[in-house]
Amino acid sequence: MAKEIDYSGLPRPPRLKRAGIIEFISGREKFGFRCTAATLRKGKCSDGRIIDWLHFEGSQVYPAEQMANAADPVSCLVPAGYVTSIKPDPDFRIEPGKNSPEIVSPGILNPIHADPSGALGVEVVDREINNLMSSGAID
Repeated sequence: MAKEIDYSGLPRPPRLKRAGIIEFISGREKFGFRCTAATLRKGKCSDGRIIDWLHFEGSQVYPAEQMANAADPVSCLVPAGYVTSIKPDPDFRIEPGKNSPEIVSPGILNPIHADPSGALGVEVVDREINNLMSSGAID
């Protein structure tokens, strides 16, 4: 399961064998990211609570107008309770290779809203990320 986060320098999340589409809701806004690396982590949020975070690297696919450079890859921490869907990406292939050992400073989406109805729950998020890590790429 998730380990407590040290925000002073996070390792990159493990690379997935298959790209995924992660959807989450914050308040009334729905977001979708194509991710190539992901893991669950545990750490403090701005109000001091310890929560589970989904740490991922990817590109925002919707709503594209929310980010000036939506196609540029980013590293994000999102409350795992906000995640509403994780599914394999049928269109995006990850080439075999190794994750670089770089340290990242992710963007953090603090949990200022209640978890949305329809959220997957931490156990399902963990299972789906593990499925993407063990699935082979689509040729």
